Amino acid sequence: GHETWRIDRLRGLKAKYDPTNQFRFYNPII
Repeated sequence: GHETWRIDRLRGLKAKYDPTNQFRFYNPII
């Protein structure tokens, strides 16, 4: 859909700020 870029961007930010994935419980979509 047209929101895929948003998820990809969130994933990129998450990889940058949460490299150990310690916030995976916060938002399962990322």
